[in-house]
Amino acid sequence: MAAGLRCVFYDLTDDFSPDVSRLESLLEPTVRALHLTHYFGFPQDGRRWRRWCDERGLMLIEDAAQAWLAKQDGMDVGRYGDLSIFCLDKMFGLPDGAAAVCRARIDVPHGGRPVGGSRLLRRHLAWAAQLGGVTMERARCPGYDPDSDFSLGDPWTPASTATMMTLPRLDWPRTAEARRARYEMLLDAPGALVPPPFQNVPSGASPFLLPVSVPNKPELLGKAAAKRLHALDIWAVPHSSMDEATFPVAQRLRRHLIGLPGAGKTTVTSLLLRLYDFQEGSVRVMGKDVRAYDRRTLRDLFSVVPQDVFLFAGSLEQNVTLGDPAISGQRLRWAAQDLSHGDHCEYRSSIKMAMSWMRIAEHYRRIALIHLERAA
Repeated sequence: MAAGLRCVFYDLTDDFSPDVSRLESLLEPTVRALHLTHYFGFPQDGRRWRRWCDERGLMLIEDAAQAWLAKQDGMDVGRYGDLSIFCLDKMFGLPDGAAAVCRARIDVPHGGRPVGGSRLLRRHLAWAAQLGGVTMERARCPGYDPDSDFSLGDPWTPASTATMMTLPRLDWPRTAEARRARYEMLLDAPGALVPPPFQNVPSGASPFLLPVSVPNKPELLGKAAAKRLHALDIWAVPHSSMDEATFPVAQRLRRHLIGLPGAGKTTVTSLLLRLYDFQEGSVRVMGKDVRAYDRRTLRDLFSVVPQDVFLFAGSLEQNVTLGDPAISGQRLRWAAQDLSHGDHCEYRSSIKMAMSWMRIAEHYRRIALIHLERAA
């Protein structure tokens, strides 16, 4: 739309694929492309729609914002599109929102590469503060702003340093496999509330969330929030250029569909470490109620590896040991050399790179500490 193009919307079938008869009725000389969406990490038949577009002289745009890491017939989602769009931060805790792959040559983003560490750092500071016994209440968020949500941003800004450093280090196949396993486990609970197209998990899916259809969406979202469950209000508002009244199926889905998050790893970890206490029942470690433990003694029983990866302000040694004085310098060197496969030069370059990140992190740490003092 920012380029002056006009969107013409089409209906979906019961399996969330494009309605062919409706598409055929919309074909006009001015139509140039088909926008194909891979909903909730479940792949559409890209090969079929590539062929359909080729037969009609159309471009294929694959919207894989919710389906990065998904595959269809062993092929990566987005492979068939003339233009394919992915959302990075829906799969991993990355500071950049989107990436695009285009068959035609496009201009490379110019300008300085942003660091991109502040967003990751804020999450880790909150996590570290909780481990230190400081409770950080989530600030009240302003109302949903669709203009901000649909904003294109600056497409000419290069990907951040944090993203470029993290992407090569991610285990993509295992992540998709883990998402499928968690989704199948979650399916046991809501059962028939899940729309039929998403009641079975294809071998190549990389589920983004569990879609659930409920009779009273606002009421359930309120109850979920009261229990600290972050349920997603799917399609909170219709697209600004769409007349919702002419698409009753989309209207019904928007009014009744919510998305449930993962299998509860963060919640379980938080309960075990007593970052907050449960309201009913009990949580036991080695047969003993966690509330009977001294907090420090309890937390010494666990090792926590956060989903996001970032360097805290301080020395490299403090980052690797997380301030544990029981970890000797010799053990630290063994760990660093093992990480770099024994390459001493790589180990030294890692230290140099880490120290440059430390200086950047120090600025954000000072800002965060001010907020922590105010909250205490």
